[in-house]
Amino acid sequence: QYKRFRVKLMEEEKTALKLQQIMQDLNSKNTLLIVEGKKDHDAVRRLGYTGAIFEMCGSGGGTKRLAEAIGKYKNIVILFDLDKRGKRLEKTIKSKIAYGGLTIDYTTRIKIKSIAGGIAHIEDLIKFADYLTTAQDSSL
Repeated sequence: QYKRFRVKLMEEEKTALKLQQIMQDLNSKNTLLIVEGKKDHDAVRRLGYTGAIFEMCGSGGGTKRLAEAIGKYKNIVILFDLDKRGKRLEKTIKSKIAYGGLTIDYTTRIKIKSIAGGIAHIEDLIKFADYLTTAQDSSL
């Protein structure tokens, strides 16, 4: 019982460290990360992303404000949920970005999806942030 728990804990820590590495890579690339809302924003921040984030929903301002903000960045990553709403939003944003001649980094979303397994909502990535503290503490 304890051994299974310990193995699962180690797997979660590895996942957290991989997610943190992705965020650090994005930090070095003048990236605009486009998320659905505040909880998604908080999750990627807790995983170590320090760059620009645009929230599409809530107080984010929608597509008009996005069009104003997007030109300043070389790397654009869309991190919407993997549900119907997220897919619909992504389709809308992709067409607007493509119209503006900008390109989107799709590999980051694919990496996150494969690393985080069954996570359907970006906000759920926050559960891995707690493992970062544990992993860093155990490496001291």
